[in-house]
Amino acid sequence: GMNNTEEDADLFSPDLFLNQSYSIETFKYGDQEIKLEISKAASTDWDLTGQVVWPAASVLCQYIIFHRNHFAERDAIELGSGVGLCGILMSRFCKSMVLTDHNTVVLDLLRKNAHLNQFDNTQRLECEKLDWATDLDGFVKKYPEGFDILCGSDIIFWKESIPALLNVVKTLITMRKVHLSKEETRNQLEPEFILTYYERSKIGEDFLKSEAVKMGFEIDEVNLESFIEPKLVKDKFQLLHCLVFKLKQ
Repeated sequence: GMNNTEEDADLFSPDLFLNQSYSIETFKYGDQEIKLEISKAASTDWDLTGQVVWPAASVLCQYIIFHRNHFAERDAIELGSGVGLCGILMSRFCKSMVLTDHNTVVLDLLRKNAHLNQFDNTQRLECEKLDWATDLDGFVKKYPEGFDILCGSDIIFWKESIPALLNVVKTLITMRKVHLSKEETRNQLEPEFILTYYERSKIGEDFLKSEAVKMGFEIDEVNLESFIEPKLVKDKFQLLHCLVFKLKQ
């Protein structure tokens, strides 16, 4: 009858629908173990792609483990964190980590996962909403010093989102450079953006690189075999790429 409407509305709340198929999985990289709540079924809703752990995330995690000493004493941010695997792993080696996503359902999951892995109260692990197109102004007010390390895995599915992503990266790196120029410390490392992705189309990849160069980035393509066993690269990670972006001096 008529008075069922509220109950029915509850049944169709996206949270309820999503929470039915979660399970906690353990991921191991080197000597690190991470427990994550993830969706059992790969969601077909493109907006919730963050709920599935992709091979590009695995590549980024292996990069992080291999270069772990490089992140010491540095402030890091993950863009398009999804379930948060890479950012949570990196948070164990850096000074502070901010996990970000634009989707509120994904953010709830991200907060749960950050909490599941927050063993050490001295380590700063935060979660923030960041839509590249609309949230940047508010975000930079909260983090005016920018970041040393930015990372993301498989965060480009649409060509349209590339300029907005690169603008976020450029802004946050530039702010860190300004901040570093005021500090007197020596042997400062250049801020950088580490991106891993599955090559869906050559056109998209060329557009990413040409846009980045236009915006003043230098791009270094990292050979996967420099940090993953060659056999594993051949069996599991063909068509996966790892790029490191730095802003030209």
